[in-house]
Amino acid sequence: MFYTRPYRYDPYGDIIDPYFNHFSPGKTNIEVNSLFVGAGFSQPLAGRAYIDFMILFNLNDSYNSPYTNPIFRVGFGIGL
Repeated sequence: MFYTRPYRYDPYGDIIDPYFNHFSPGKTNIEVNSLFVGAGFSQPLAGRAYIDFMILFNLNDSYNSPYTNPIFRVGFGIGL
């Protein structure tokens, strides 16, 4: 995944976390690689409709990752 993240430097040359500071004079492109593992469960509802439940863990979790462990996902589907 690529995303653009704002940044700014403090007087000592260190990058300040933009999410805690409202002023950000520049932007940089960040590449984040994620590898997910987990388990899921699919439950039929009625006819061809179903619901999915998943719990996932990001094995490449880092400071720049937009995901927090664990990740819960719910999905609905209708078969044709």
